[in-house]
Amino acid sequence: KLECNKNQLTELDLSSVPRLTNLWCNENQLTELDVRNCPSLKRVSCDRDVKIIKNPDQYVKVTRR
Repeated sequence: KLECNKNQLTELDLSSVPRLTNLWCNENQLTELDVRNCPSLKRVSCDRDVKIIKNPDQYVKVTRR
């Protein structure tokens, strides 16, 4: 699980956390979130305008604020 809300992040590199299952990254400056290297990821909570990049067969529940 990773919680990084309210940190003014402009980038978030998830390439080294393949076992990540939950991600909360609300209230940052992210425009894009690449979760292709996170096959265990099941849930993401992010701002409305963040583009989620994932594998075609990857299911991730996304909650937007």
